[in-house]
Amino acid sequence: MTALRDASDADPARFIEMYTVHFGDLVAFLTARTGLGRHGAEDLAQEVMLRAWRFLPRLVGDTEELGPWLRTVARRVAIDADRARRARPDEVSYGTDHAPVEDAAIAEDESERVVERLALRRPVQRLAAKHRRAVELVYLQDKEMKTAAQELGVPVGTVKSRCHYALRLLRDDRELTPAC
Repeated sequence: MTALRDASDADPARFIEMYTVHFGDLVAFLTARTGLGRHGAEDLAQEVMLRAWRFLPRLVGDTEELGPWLRTVARRVAIDADRARRARPDEVSYGTDHAPVEDAAIAEDESERVVERLALRRPVQRLAAKHRRAVELVYLQDKEMKTAAQELGVPVGTVKSRCHYALRLLRDDRELTPAC
């Protein structure tokens, strides 16, 4: 049984021994008892070890005998962490799934694409019909040159040439237009 003793003799070597003997068991214990995963359980186990460091000078007994006391502290730390988590709004996890970050990046890319396409619509309308159709297929509908050539019924080189000249006309037109 573990008893308390005077707080004046803190022994770092004893703490290191206790940490070495019990930390892995505490992580496994907390992983099984909480839904926090290994990293969350390690955080809680570190909190338990911090509390053990504070109380170490007053604990008597061999370091192997401290296991039940450490598990009791771990249970209480886990309960406190769970209560604190429930008292706060739900957290968005960016740890393993990365979905919120990826969704935001996809939405941003898509919005940029929409703005670019809207900005191109008006100048593209001024192109000749054959150039406009090639640009619409290749750049606005994201079709490959080969697919666009099949739809237009012309060779791939003709689609490339029409796109090249259309882009050159658009570029020249943009240079003549004053910036807003």
